[in-house]
Amino acid sequence: MKIYTSKHYKLLLIVPIIILILSLYFSTQVQFGIDLKGGTSIVSPINQDINSQQLQNKLLKNFELEDLSVRQVTGATKSVYIEFLGEKTLLKAQKYFKNGQYQQVISTLKPITGEINLTNPNLKNQADAYFSKARQDFKNNLISFLSTELGVSSSQLTIQDIGPSLGDFFLKQATTAVILAFIFIIILIFYYFRTFVLSFAAAQSAFFDVLVGYAVLGVFKIPLTLATFAPLLMLIGYSIDTDIMLNDRMIKRKSGNKFERLDGALKTGLTMTLTAFFTMLSLLIVSYYANITVLFNISLMMVIGLAADIIATWFTNVVLVLWLMEKREKSGKK
Repeated sequence: MKIYTSKHYKLLLIVPIIILILSLYFSTQVQFGIDLKGGTSIVSPINQDINSQQLQNKLLKNFELEDLSVRQVTGATKSVYIEFLGEKTLLKAQKYFKNGQYQQVISTLKPITGEINLTNPNLKNQADAYFSKARQDFKNNLISFLSTELGVSSSQLTIQDIGPSLGDFFLKQATTAVILAFIFIIILIFYYFRTFVLSFAAAQSAFFDVLVGYAVLGVFKIPLTLATFAPLLMLIGYSIDTDIMLNDRMIKRKSGNKFERLDGALKTGLTMTLTAFFTMLSLLIVSYYANITVLFNISLMMVIGLAADIIATWFTNVVLVLWLMEKREKSGKK
């Protein structure tokens, strides 16, 4: 409490400012996952450990795959996850098709498919036929290659294709959910406290937590997926509850002086946040040793995001609240 009672308490803002700058930098390093940018995901069971890098090199040698990622997961059952944006020639042809350059589609794919005898004179239908055949041939060759390399039958491979338009739709929906959460929370806080400073303090705290959680993806090279959007929404909720508790204790309550009320808020707030922190830390440890990738990514974002919430609330929000109370005391307001 000594830092809060001193006249230099505003120096606490230096810490969140530094973290904010670092978070903004690493946020630019975040890559989208297959379910948000489109692409292909293949999951295959394996009987023994494999060298993921070696398999990735073999795939790149035999196929021109864009943004290829290969990883092994050894949870309850051993599996290998293969993700890629697409085959380069098909991606090129797909771009031509989208732009209505149907003759370019045919010219690009004919070296792969060979001449296809088509009776339909419509150029768009011909381009679609070449694209469909090239895509099917590529998929058959890839399945055959993986079956041989991994020692599994083709029926054991789970293949999921997500088109770019569907991935874009998922991204827009998830982004809208986060934005709406912010808007409704700001409206709620402003309605309850009727003070811009307190509304801003709570909003910046939620933004800070979400930004740090998002930056974690860039730091650890974790792709942004629909699953990793979930902890971002959870961090907004965890951030707001401590902020509302702090603001209510400091502004609404009148018992004791402001530092006594702050001391009580600090103990309650840290208890709330640390309880959630250690719960997520336990999940992080368990998911790490069980190799449950999705739960590991979610719990990692939550652990670091909750640590950021301590800084956002007790290094930033509390400074704004104390500054507001000082202003009110000087003006004679209660």
